[in-house]
Formats: sequence, structure tokens, C-alpha cells
Amino acid sequence: MQRNITILPEQSYAGKAKQQLKNLKIKFDKNTEFSDHEIAFLSSIGDIFSIYDYIILESISGVTILDSSSELIASYTLVQHLKEVITEIRRAVTSLGAKQVSDKHLVQYLKDWYYVWS
Repeated sequence: MQRNITILPEQSYAGKAKQQLKNLKIKFDKNTEFSDHEIAFLSSIGDIFSIYDYIILESISGVTILDSSSELIASYTLVQHLKEVITEIRRAVTSLGAKQVSDKHLVQYLKDWYYVWS
């Protein structure tokens, strides 16, 4: 197992978020329609941080706001991805519990999972 992994800044979640924000601002300024992928990115962190509103604000005011927010957006996106993965794992564990003769370990896992995430 490789332990020393280096991720280039532009390949990190924050770097990708920053590039995506830059592309969205350019498209907004040119009045170009957003792709489905870009729309999904805009709604990726829900109502916590309205990316689209900040793009509009930047465009109107000329003040750069989103560049420093790329790490925040990346963090929220990562948390959202992790929540989705955990939900899928929980569904799989529940499904396995219905098929096993003894579900002792699965029941304990679900109890531990609920304790950690509640």
C-alpha cells in the first residue's frame, strides 16, 4: 500500500472547485447556458452556500468572492459525497441483514453507525 501520495493542487477538490467556479463565472459573463454537469455542481452543496448567487454578486460588484470560497465548497462537496456513500453502505447492510441467518454483526454495525452519525 502506497502511503505517500501527493495530489497536485489543481487535482485536489479545492483546485477542481476553483476551476469549476472560474468556468461558471466566464459562462455567466458571456451569458452562455450551463451544462447539466455545471448545474449539478451549482446545487452540489444545496442551500448551505448559494454558488449561483455569489456568481451573480461577483459579476455585478466586480469584487472577487468565490476564489477564497473554493476550499469551503470543496469541503461541503466532499462531505456530501461521503454522506451518499454511507447511505449506500447502510442500504447494503440492511439488505444483507434480511438475507442472513444471524444478523448480530449487522445490527451492531447499524447501531454503531447511527451513534457516530447522529
